[in-house]
Amino acid sequence: SDQNTDASLPRSTSIGSSTSRRRSLFFKVEALQRTGSFKFRGALNAVLSLRDDILAERRSAASAGSDSDEDINVVTHSSGNHAQALALAARIASSIDGSAGPKVNANICMPRNAPVVKRNAVSGFGGEIITTENSNDAREEMADRIVEERNAEFIHPSEDPRVIAGQGTASLELVEQ
Repeated sequence: SDQNTDASLPRSTSIGSSTSRRRSLFFKVEALQRTGSFKFRGALNAVLSLRDDILAERRSAASAGSDSDEDINVVTHSSGNHAQALALAARIASSIDGSAGPKVNANICMPRNAPVVKRNAVSGFGGEIITTENSNDAREEMADRIVEERNAEFIHPSEDPRVIAGQGTASLELVEQ
């Protein structure tokens, strides 16, 4: 399933094998996530939380006589892992209710010097790449413009509370496993 964030928990008994007491070590290997990093957890949580909030607002507005079935737009600035993660999270969120649910569009502000492999992954996951100059200021300015022009929700790669909470699920899983 696209939504599975549960990375495997490999076990090693070779570390410390020279001692008389063998210990097992467990590793949370986030590189096995679909996007190759823990960033997917945060992006998925942020997008699904945002989608739920918007749908709740729409249901409330519909009961008051207003109707909206507009797409949901998200935007971020990233040159790699978060960019890929947000693009995949948007694709997953778009598929939840099939054609009945809102489409979530991922707008990714990436610098010109972003690695081709990262750009290809973002495109492959359905994200729209908006190319910027190679400075943080240029990426932030473009993201702000996309927020205004497309009524998009900005999802910061590391400072958004929904992203932070989602990334923290790796620790929860480790404790539970």
